[in-house]
Parts: sequence; structure tokens; C-alpha cells
Amino acid sequence: MRSLILPAFAAAILAGSAAPAMAEVAPSVVVSYKDLNLATPEGRQELETRISAAVNTVCARPTRSSVRAGQQWVECRKVAENEAFSQADQVLAMNDSIQVASAD
Repeated sequence: MRSLILPAFAAAILAGSAAPAMAEVAPSVVVSYKDLNLATPEGRQELETRISAAVNTVCARPTRSSVRAGQQWVECRKVAENEAFSQADQVLAMNDSIQVASAD
């Protein structure tokens, strides 16, 4: 399966204490890239676009207006983006290291 799993740590970040947060399941989104050619700039750009959309899904903008809610939203996005782009870097590194040999 060629996809990334983008976890969000929103439940832990948005909860006031660690104990209740651990009981909640953090949302996640699977970002598929099986239809993309990651050897091209267009394919890599589309993967970045999909990751950004997934981050928007798992780290929804807060509905209440407060400094704390805004800070938690920014932190959620930072953590989710770092995790997703780390996974993407690993995938891209694997694609860059594929070698094709002749049958001779």
C-alpha cells in the first residue's frame, strides 16, 4: 500500500490534562500517493498539496477565538506537518534509490 498516515496530536494538545487525552484517539488521515509519479516535480508538488489538505482536516481551525486555542491549533499543525513530511521524505528517499539493472 502506497500511502502515508498523517496522525494529529490534536486530542493531546487540545485537552487540558494528559490523562484524559490519552483515553482519546487522535484523528488521522491516510494520504495516498499510489497514483503519483514522485520522480517528477509535479508529483512531489501534488503530494505536498495532499499533505496540506490532510493537515487541515486533522487540525481543524478552532471555532472559539482565544489565544490558547490559536496556539494549540498552530502546535497541532506543526506536529502533524512534521510527521507527514518526515514520512514523505522517507518515501522520496526510497524512490530516489531504486536502481534498474539489465537482464544481461
